[in-house]
Amino acid sequence: MDIKSITNVYNNAIGRAIVRKKIPHFRILKKSSTFQVGLGYKQRRFLYDDINSSAASRICNNKSFTKYFLRQLGVPVPVGEKIYNADDLEREFKTIKKPVVIKPVSEMWGKGISTNITTLDGARRAYAIAAQFHGEYVIMEEHIMGDDYRILFLGGKYIAGLKRTPPFVIGNGTDTIENLIAKENAQRKKSVKIIKEILVDAPVINFLKKNGYSLKSVLPRGEVLRIRMTGNISSGGISENVTAVVHPSIVRLGEEIVSYIGLEIGGVDVLTSDITLPLEKTGGKVTEINQNPDIVMHTKPYIGKPIDTAGLFIDYMFPSREDAWIDIWCAGKKIRTQRELNKNLRVVPKKVVYIHRGSRRMRTIACPDKPLFNYLISNRTYSVTL
Repeated sequence: MDIKSITNVYNNAIGRAIVRKKIPHFRILKKSSTFQVGLGYKQRRFLYDDINSSAASRICNNKSFTKYFLRQLGVPVPVGEKIYNADDLEREFKTIKKPVVIKPVSEMWGKGISTNITTLDGARRAYAIAAQFHGEYVIMEEHIMGDDYRILFLGGKYIAGLKRTPPFVIGNGTDTIENLIAKENAQRKKSVKIIKEILVDAPVINFLKKNGYSLKSVLPRGEVLRIRMTGNISSGGISENVTAVVHPSIVRLGEEIVSYIGLEIGGVDVLTSDITLPLEKTGGKVTEINQNPDIVMHTKPYIGKPIDTAGLFIDYMFPSREDAWIDIWCAGKKIRTQRELNKNLRVVPKKVVYIHRGSRRMRTIACPDKPLFNYLISNRTYSVTL
């Protein structure tokens, strides 16, 4: 129950920001990114970076719900249908504009997505992949040509924009595509930037096959080959900071979307050929809204200047250190640091603990450290005297 297990190369920025700002913090579920920041009635609990209401998160977790809400707002979205079975797939594929995208209804990080599908056989293979994930149906929608962008909002305000380019390899006339990917992944492990290894999964194998390649193919020297169509950072996409060039109309549209859905933090995904122009000029569309927008990927983009989105995230919840701490007194001394707090909570002998809510003493308990620890985490306590 500490911050250590989230301080790894990919998602350590939130943990470091909490420690740097001297905010009290506890892990709630072991080996998970579910944790509490702040004490007593000042606490906030969240999963990684999702601090949204359950209703807002539920809307974003279901791509069909999201698209329904966006349509109500008049937001341009790809035309698509729910696919429950193979018969639905064949019937709807005949009518929808090609190429198409097929994806699970409730997955994140680009899992199970197949793109640029032009044939029924390709659609069947993509449906089989997407159907393996959670949900009663999958979604088939028109494939919007253009680059993939994530527009990040916090507290209703625009704070960052990121272009996500699909991973690629460059042939040397000797190595297979599989070896080129392995060498690229080895280099990525050494990078101080946030860049994940290229994920090789069923959509990648199908994408290579569709373009006449396999993992055993040898690329001619200098040939550039995209490994997958999607640019999700979690599967190997390349990130580029575009915060300063996102067109103001796209920013305003994103602000309206997160306000309408009720998101404290949200990532608006846009496909467009030029992020510096309004969507009506490029034919761009809003494809998804993310309640878990992975704010850390903005802190060390592969291309461009970093943005301390993790620090902004903690500042949004706790503008000052005092906004996170309740009064905790021990032997007449006020506890002011995480180290002092941990030290007192580790003491094994029983203690008399006075729990206060407002100016009233609500409860007096004699307990060892663990129940006290749970009390500090779980209750909307105003102050504690050890």
